[in-house]
Amino acid sequence: MLVKSSSGQFGFAIDEAYLERINGMVQKLITLKEGRSDEIKIKGRLAPFTLRAPRELMEVGYECGFGEKKLYGFWHGEGVF
Repeated sequence: MLVKSSSGQFGFAIDEAYLERINGMVQKLITLKEGRSDEIKIKGRLAPFTLRAPRELMEVGYECGFGEKKLYGFWHGEGVF
């Protein structure tokens, strides 16, 4: 289901068929700097999604990344504009 903004310009949806196939298990735990005192554990989510927004904004998202853990390389998106 595509969740839309009141203006209709923006929308976001995770692929429901994908979630069904994998029984909703979209989380993955990644450990960075394993075994060190500054070890970091990051729980991420991996799932295909659809984004509806003005082209320029989607291009920024694609170039800069989506989500809060971009610093660690967790941002990847593939797009068709």
